[in-house]
Amino acid sequence: MLEIFRVAEDDAVRVMPDDLRRVVQAILEKVGVEESDARLSADVLVTADVRGVDSHGVSNMLRAYVQRIRDGIVKARPEWRIVEERAATATIDCDTGFGVMIAPKAMAIAIEKAKETGLGAVTMRNANHSGMAAYHAMLALPHDMIGMCLTAAGPRVLPTHGAEQRLGTNPIAVAVPARNMHPFVFDAATSVVAENKMQLAKRLGTT
Repeated sequence: MLEIFRVAEDDAVRVMPDDLRRVVQAILEKVGVEESDARLSADVLVTADVRGVDSHGVSNMLRAYVQRIRDGIVKARPEWRIVEERAATATIDCDTGFGVMIAPKAMAIAIEKAKETGLGAVTMRNANHSGMAAYHAMLALPHDMIGMCLTAAGPRVLPTHGAEQRLGTNPIAVAVPARNMHPFVFDAATSVVAENKMQLAKRLGTT
C-alpha cells in the first residue's frame, strides 16, 4: 500500500486485536446493534486493520457506521430475508442493514449450497457498506473452496474522457486456497484508487 494511505506511526495507537474487537463491539451495541451482529461487524473491521487495510478498518469506518445508524440511514437491527432461492443461488433483501453484518451470512449460505451443488452464488440488495471485501471471500478458504465477493457502488468514477461521475468503484475480491502455501487473496477496486483510501488520505492530510 502507498504510504499516503497508511496511518503514520506518530498517529498510530497500537492495541491488541481482541481488545479492539471488544471495544468496537461495545460501541456498536450501544447504538442498538444486536450482540452477535456487533461481534461480527467488529471482526470485519479489525481484520481489515490486522491485514493493513486501514481504509476499511476501525479508525476510518467505525465513526461513519455509528453516524449512519444514528441518522437513520442504516438499520441497527435489519430484518433481512431470503427473497429468492434455488439449489445453487439465493437473493437476500438486507432491509437497509450493514453488509458487514449480512455478507458473512450470505457467504455461509453460498458455501452450504456449494457443498451440495459445486457452486453457490448469493446476491444481496438494499444493503449498506460491506467492509473489506476480502473478509467475505476468505470465508470460503477453510472449506477448501474459492471465494469471491463483488460489490456495486454508487457513481463516483468518471468514464474515460467523461465529465460526470457515472461508474462505481465496484470492488472485487477473490480468495483461492493453495495447498501448502498461503492462499492467494486479491482485493481491489475497479477504479484507479478505492474511494475509502481517498477518504483516509484526506483525513490524514496526505492528499
